[in-house]
Amino acid sequence: MNTEKRLVHLDALRGIAAMLVVIDHFVERTPLNASPFFTYLNLGQMGVVIFFVLSGMVIPYSLKADSSLLGFATSRIFRLYPAYWFSIALAVLSNHFFLSTTTSLRDILINMTMLQSLFSTSNLFGVYWTLIIELAFYIFCALLSGAGLLKKQKIRFIVSIVLLILALLLSILRFHLEKKLTVAVPLCMSIMFFGSLWRDVSLGSADQKTHKYSFIWLTLFFVLLVPICLLAYNKDYGHGENATAYLLSYTGGLVFTLVTTLFFRRHISGLIMMGYISYSMYLVHPFLLEWMSSKVDMASSFNISAFLVYLVATGALASATYLLIEKPFLKFGNALRIRITD
Repeated sequence: MNTEKRLVHLDALRGIAAMLVVIDHFVERTPLNASPFFTYLNLGQMGVVIFFVLSGMVIPYSLKADSSLLGFATSRIFRLYPAYWFSIALAVLSNHFFLSTTTSLRDILINMTMLQSLFSTSNLFGVYWTLIIELAFYIFCALLSGAGLLKKQKIRFIVSIVLLILALLLSILRFHLEKKLTVAVPLCMSIMFFGSLWRDVSLGSADQKTHKYSFIWLTLFFVLLVPICLLAYNKDYGHGENATAYLLSYTGGLVFTLVTTLFFRRHISGLIMMGYISYSMYLVHPFLLEWMSSKVDMASSFNISAFLVYLVATGALASATYLLIEKPFLKFGNALRIRITD
């Protein structure tokens, strides 16, 4: 079985992760969100954790296979930005037509960089918060690759542990200072670097050392996640922070990924098309969510018809975005990368 065929399941799993986010954001606006299940389990957070593990399983290996950092950067830019810029246009339209607010040119331009959090500028769509973490991971991996260290498992293991400890230290400071320090960045990047180790374990090609590193990380993660969540998310800073929900959602997302990549690869491979459109689905669904909110009183009841229309519309718009924007720019970016590396 070749590598590409064996990794088809990762695309399918990415589609599942995107759908969890899409479903969760609809539920959040309905009375269903107050039920015990959704109070203590955030499907969107689970989906994000799955995304991050998958990035760790793919990106470092893409870099190792690419002889040029410039080629890697080129392919990533054309992978991320065109669909992202389209979603920014949707955000502007959403603000104007559904929320009756105007979007400043400054906010648009800064959001277009994907670095808005560095400039204390709000995300035009809330889902953008994960993208800068992805960028940080790419940059970190590129630096390690440039130094000839990315291919060394021990280095990736050490980085994952250091980031996990950093998340714990920041959670302690966040608790004592009562300031919204960014705990999610080192925590999620630690998960990504773990993903780079887990790839070989899940495919059955890991050596004894990789198994050891993965076991140590998992043990520390599940032990440290408890104090991290209790300290960092004991107070609501406006995003519905709930320590128990974060603990269960991070745990659920990671366990789901581990179990699925180990035992259910063939079972989910039929969902590969949903995986292809997962990035577009993640980016465009907030537009359709605002559209549905403008048409239906979501706060009064869970409207199953509205929910199904929302899901179908999201799938349709995501498919169109993938076919008309993502796929052509991916092809162009790959062609440009090949030209750069030749």
